Amino acid sequence: REITRENLDALVENSVEENRRLEYKREYNSSDQAKRKILSELSAFANTDGGDILIGVTEEDGLAHSLSGVPIDSIDRLKLSIQQLADSCLDPKIIDLQMTSIEISENKAVLAIRVPLSFSAPHALDFQGKHRFYRRTSSGVDQMDTEDLRIAFGKRTASIEAIDTWIESRNSLIRGRTTIVNLNKWPVIAVRMIPLGFPETAAQLNFQDIQDGHMGWWNLGNNGYSGPQWNVDGPFTSTHYSGAYSTGYTQYFRQGNVEVVD
Repeated sequence: REITRENLDALVENSVEENRRLEYKREYNSSDQAKRKILSELSAFANTDGGDILIGVTEEDGLAHSLSGVPIDSIDRLKLSIQQLADSCLDPKIIDLQMTSIEISENKAVLAIRVPLSFSAPHALDFQGKHRFYRRTSSGVDQMDTEDLRIAFGKRTASIEAIDTWIESRNSLIRGRTTIVNLNKWPVIAVRMIPLGFPETAAQLNFQDIQDGHMGWWNLGNNGYSGPQWNVDGPFTSTHYSGAYSTGYTQYFRQGNVEVVD
């Protein structure tokens, strides 16, 4: 969900504290110290649960105090500078680093940097001859120790194995034609969308949003469909060819996965 001006105002009005997924910065400059600090923050967020860095929010004792903003005419240069720094000094690169500006006056804006939870974690800061890994805590940024790194690399391996196992189990059902619908014997294509962090920190789908039509993609196949219907995994829709046979289906899973067979 994108950060809005109303969100920024609420942070200040409620004196919201920096936390595991939120960091405030009054400004950013191109000094080596500033570069090292933002790189450590990017590494820490990507290695933990993701989060937002808000440049142009002044804090006092970790609490949002005011919206100081940065000059609007410098926003594009600032975005480019941070993106280039991240691409050249984080190993591996963080994919899908998002930066958006929120205007707070005619000539000032807050730059919001959204760091995703990364499938490629852990990410190291590689700057001025120093190679360090960081993690995010409720109190800020900490350097990862040997045990932290062992766990981080283990999680990545376990996640890949869990995804492979899940995909193979789903493929087995399709090959055996023992899916939620009675598939015809024609060849099919299966497409899956799996959230980052699967299976431990996978996003939970809001089924109410899907049911109310807010997501707008009940059926992702090419044919007409019936539904929605429900099973133990979550809601699904199916397409029909003739009689009791179906040409495909879309299944939404509670842990955030989506499977489309058509």
